[in-house]
Amino acid sequence: MYIATSHLPNPWLDNPLPTSVLQPNIEITLHKFNCHYIPEPGTYPYRLDTDGRDAAVHFYEMRGVGHTPRDAGYPGDVYVKVKPGMCELWAMLKIGEDGARQWVRWVPEEKEKIVHPHLKLRYLWCSTRGEVSWYSPYVFEALAKHENPNGTREAGELIAEMLRIDAERTLTSKRKDGSDENPTRNKRQKMGPTLHTGCVSTPTT
Repeated sequence: MYIATSHLPNPWLDNPLPTSVLQPNIEITLHKFNCHYIPEPGTYPYRLDTDGRDAAVHFYEMRGVGHTPRDAGYPGDVYVKVKPGMCELWAMLKIGEDGARQWVRWVPEEKEKIVHPHLKLRYLWCSTRGEVSWYSPYVFEALAKHENPNGTREAGELIAEMLRIDAERTLTSKRKDGSDENPTRNKRQKMGPTLHTGCVSTPTT
C-alpha cells in the first residue's frame, strides 16, 4: 500500500541502484526500518510504503575503504568506511537553507547525535548487535546506554565491533542455508564503474 506524502517516486525502490565513479568498488545494501507513525503530508518528500499504521522507510548502506562518495547517496543513506584501524560512519544529510546534500560523520555522543533528514524522531546509531540504522528515541537511548555506558568508547571501536558481528552472522546464515558452497551467492552488490550517477541528479527535492 502506498501513501501520497509526496508525488515524487521512492528513490530506493523506483530508481536504479546508485553508482559512483569516484568510488567504483563500494558495496551497497538496501535496508529499511518501520516508522510507527505516518508522517504528515509535506514532511516526507517521497512516496511511502505503508502497512497499517506503520511506514517503511528505506535507506542504502554503503561500505568501502576510501572516503565518502561525493557522487552517490540520498539523504538518509549511510556510508561505512571499513579500512582496518580507521573505521568511520557517515550519514547523508541535507544541510542549510538550500538543502545541499552533505556527508556528516557520526560520533557516539548524545549532544552530537544525527537526526534523520526527513524524520525528526529517528536517530543514527551503530549498534554492536551488528547493524547500523535510524532508531526511535527510546531504542536509541537504550542502545547508547548499553553499548557505550560511560560515553568513553570511540566511534571506530563500535563500528569495528558492528562489522565483526555482522560478518559472523552472515557466515552463520550461509552455513545454515548451504550457500557457502557457492561463494558468489547472497553477496552484497558491488557497484562497478559507470558514467551513470542518477542518484545525484534525481529526484528533485
